[in-house]
Amino acid sequence: MRLKIKTKSSLDEIEKLFPENIKKEKLGKDYIKISDTIKDKTVSLYFWKISDILYISNFDKNKLDEYVKSSKNLSENLLYNELKSKIPEPNAGIFFFDLKPIISFLKDYFGVEGLEGEFGGLASAVSSKTPEGKNIIEFNFIMK
Repeated sequence: MRLKIKTKSSLDEIEKLFPENIKKEKLGKDYIKISDTIKDKTVSLYFWKISDILYISNFDKNKLDEYVKSSKNLSENLLYNELKSKIPEPNAGIFFFDLKPIISFLKDYFGVEGLEGEFGGLASAVSSKTPEGKNIIEFNFIMK
């Protein structure tokens, strides 16, 4: 997972928003790791800032960079391209999920049959104004 958020807030200001019981570890300038134990499992998130962009990931920066370099561009995903043509072009945000790994798991471990093809979903957020000038955000979602 990787989230990118544009913000003027410093990482120190963001860090103050975390509850007191969350373990915080400074990994470098503008780079921290937070951890908590949930049901005997440690869960960690990494936060870092570059200019006005705050990154949040369950991978550390180096592992995330390796993953991004080895992954395909979303524009090469057949399902994404098929779904993209069926919803309005986003100007405020987009969210895509590919269910191929889950389908493969169901086939391999449970012998589920009849699940051929591409499965997933795409959501777009479109910011606009009403005729009266009021700001609105329209969410569109399609799933296959």
